[in-house]
This record gives sequence, C-alpha cells and structure tokens, in this order.
Amino acid sequence: MSALVKLAAASAAVSTIADHAEHGESTIPHDLQRAGRLCAEAAMELAADQEMSVIAAYADRLQEIENDSPLGPSGDAPAAVRDATTWRQLQIAQIDHDKRFHPDVFGLSKLEQIRHYAFHLAKFPDAILVGDDIRLRTKRIPDMLLFSIKLWTVSGSRLPNAPISIPIDFAK
Repeated sequence: MSALVKLAAASAAVSTIADHAEHGESTIPHDLQRAGRLCAEAAMELAADQEMSVIAAYADRLQEIENDSPLGPSGDAPAAVRDATTWRQLQIAQIDHDKRFHPDVFGLSKLEQIRHYAFHLAKFPDAILVGDDIRLRTKRIPDMLLFSIKLWTVSGSRLPNAPISIPIDFAK
C-alpha cells in the first residue's frame, strides 16, 4: 500500500471515529491505533524515499514549534526524540511536549482531540499531491510520525519499548 493510500485511509478512519462518537455510535480504539500505525508507516516510507531521517526531522519539527512558542525554547522534547531508541520513549517525549506547548489541545476531551487530529491528518495526502518537497520534508513527514504517536496516546494505548523500526510492531 502506498504512503498516499495509507494516509488517506488513516484520515478517513479518524474522521469516521469522530463522526461516530458525535452521534453516540460505538468506536473502537483499535481503529485509532490502526490509523496511527498507517501514519507512522507512511512517514517512514516517505522519509526513506527522501533519504532523510524521520526521527531527526521529527525532533527538528518539535524544536521549531517550541522556538515559535511564547514558552520556548525551553522544552526537552526535541533532545528526548533525538535520543529515543524505542516507540515508548517517543510517546513520552510527545506527551511532555504536548503538556507544555499545546495545553489547549492536551486539555480537550478525547472526542475533541480526535476531531482536531482529523483536521491535521487531512493535510497529509494533499502534501504529497501538491509536491512541495521542502514543506513535506520539514513539516508533513515529521507531523505524520507525531500524529501517529498522538493517535495511539488518545486511544489510551501505551506504545511498547520496542525499537523504532519498520516493519512496525506495536503489539504489546
């Protein structure tokens, strides 16, 4: 499955979950986890195609966000991401970053967080189709990994202490 198809599927899944939750219909955390896995796989595949380190780009993206914040640049998340060797370490770094630099989203209900993430995921297929390689490399590919982790977190799942690699094995 191509990265574009994976991202479209992830975006559709998260939007569907938000829609179902708003209507009081059942949702399954597994669907959020699957969307997260698809985003991570797409990010890693696209990074390999671009001959770039997705982890370095992710750390740079967090640094950019922290530098632009009135609170920054004082976070430890970029260094924690650079030093991470496991999925769990990335999750902890992302949670720490979100608490400090995105309290507006971090404090939302799960449904509101999922809806917010759906908006972000909708940007990913377009980033590939538009062909802006600089924006894709510096913002969208790292955001794919970032939101992958957020989707797992909002589903209530702890990522494993497994090495960061493809194929991705998020099994507990």
